[in-house]
Amino acid sequence: MGWANSVPIFHEDVTFILQEEIPHITIPYIDDSPIKGPKSQYLDDAGVPETIPQNPGIRCFIWEHFHNLNHIVQHMWNFLWSKGNSMHMQNTSSWTLLHS
Repeated sequence: MGWANSVPIFHEDVTFILQEEIPHITIPYIDDSPIKGPKSQYLDDAGVPETIPQNPGIRCFIWEHFHNLNHIVQHMWNFLWSKGNSMHMQNTSSWTLLHS
């Protein structure tokens, strides 16, 4: 079996893994899964972005975006490890090197 269908297969797999997050956080496209940022910067009346109470140096919209990013990464991680040894990456020392 060749690699001719690898991109559509990859896209289908990623779409399946992230189906709970489509379309509000991500919409996988071919071999890319962009993560949507917040719709607002949470600006106050003076035009200053709101910060999170626990750390006034972090803006709310950045915190929200990283929360979404973490959510997507956790979905991918949990899927990978839920499949057991069959999904682990092959040890590269067993690969055949091609020389030109």
